[in-house]
Amino acid sequence: MPQFNTPPIWGLYLHIPFCSELCHYCDFAKTARWDHKTVAQYFSVLEQHLDAWLEQVVAPRGVRLASLYLGGGTPGLFTREYEAIFAMAAPYLVPQAEITLEANPKNITVDSLTHWKKLGINRVSVGVQSFHAEGLQFLTRDHTPAQLQESLSLVSTHFPSYNLDLIYSWPGQSLEMWKQDLIQAVAFSPSHLSLYNLTYAPQTPIGRAHERKKILSPDDESQAEFYEVARTFLASQGFLQEEVANWYRPGFAARHNALYWQDVPYVAIGAGAWGYLPTDEPWGIRYQYPKGLRSFLSMPVPQFLHHTLSSIQSDLLIETERDRESWLLEYIGAGLRSMYGIDLHLIQEKSNGKWVPTTWIQQALASGVLQLSEKKILSLSPQEWFRETAWCGEVIRCFL
Repeated sequence: MPQFNTPPIWGLYLHIPFCSELCHYCDFAKTARWDHKTVAQYFSVLEQHLDAWLEQVVAPRGVRLASLYLGGGTPGLFTREYEAIFAMAAPYLVPQAEITLEANPKNITVDSLTHWKKLGINRVSVGVQSFHAEGLQFLTRDHTPAQLQESLSLVSTHFPSYNLDLIYSWPGQSLEMWKQDLIQAVAFSPSHLSLYNLTYAPQTPIGRAHERKKILSPDDESQAEFYEVARTFLASQGFLQEEVANWYRPGFAARHNALYWQDVPYVAIGAGAWGYLPTDEPWGIRYQYPKGLRSFLSMPVPQFLHHTLSSIQSDLLIETERDRESWLLEYIGAGLRSMYGIDLHLIQEKSNGKWVPTTWIQQALASGVLQLSEKKILSLSPQEWFRETAWCGEVIRCFL
């Protein structure tokens, strides 16, 4: 197995799969069937795995962690359960590391906010999804518009950096309703907004209803209109756009998310968690923990023999096939839908590909839809980030 070729800064993602209720659109690793004994067991196993990664992978390579992200599931269900995790991770975090916890409005109380802050959490991401009762009902959220108002007022007084998640283009939502959601979100002065186009994942209740034609999704043109309404309105409110689904106030760009868009490694631990790590091969390695809760609880703690990822080839940690094309698809696709763009020098260095723009790409450069900086950073105009899949295919052709 190839050894690491390590950059100094990585990220850390920890998955907490527990929810009070299951939303019908969500296909992440999650469960609403748990008790305190199961939670205690999960955190114990999570801590054991974290210790192995830190001691056997992170520490020997001198890596420092720029971010720690607690995702789920619903991490906001818990407070003191994180104390051991933070004690373990603290020596590896850079000063002013971004430490994010996802929470739902019902999790937000004065006590929980106070405890999260004492732990070192400095950013909270709140799953709002909609301010409309119709939207909350369709998305099977367990809070009301009134509870949203109370929760967001609390979080805004305790955390200067917090994100709100919203979902758009759900059936029955009009453009006017969407703009009202945006107006209400901005009224709470969040530092960051994540706006997601509703997707119909096949293994979810909403996805199955969509497949049976019981739910009809808006066409591509209508979805693009929702995106343009958000772009126009948030720009007028002083927000900057960093990625197709993410906007921020100056100084509050999401550092953990940026790892995903810039080909930066990150360790991920927990049920269903995906990680990305460098090796001597230019494409790096992606691995996944088992999605099932029981599988995660019963799996052995990884042993990274001889400073390699040999244990990642076990039945429980799944290594995806990696090659030049898969890396290009990931890197170019992520970069073109963000403000960071793609580094042509990096692509040429890692893939031995020569940049030869096609006629279509030349026309896009001439029109300004694509821009190429003096440092050879190729970026796409934000109005086209919504169509990055098509652009990714065209740009890849320039390296083949």
